[in-house]
Amino acid sequence: MADIQHSSLTGVDLHECKGAASATAGQFLIANGNGTATFQALSSVPASVTVNGITLAALIARIVALESKAG
Repeated sequence: MADIQHSSLTGVDLHECKGAASATAGQFLIANGNGTATFQALSSVPASVTVNGITLAALIARIVALESKAG
């Protein structure tokens, strides 16, 4: 078997993340913080989770505000 690194794969050689086949529409790939990830509904992620200093709840509020301006 050839020694091919994932980082060098392109195009048709790429594959979906593990678990994608059983994920339902609307689920997101969520990092678990231990080197693994699972597909989950966004509603299952606590609103207090902080990414780059912004809580998930605040981020969602910003997205909703932007969508209402665009719509």
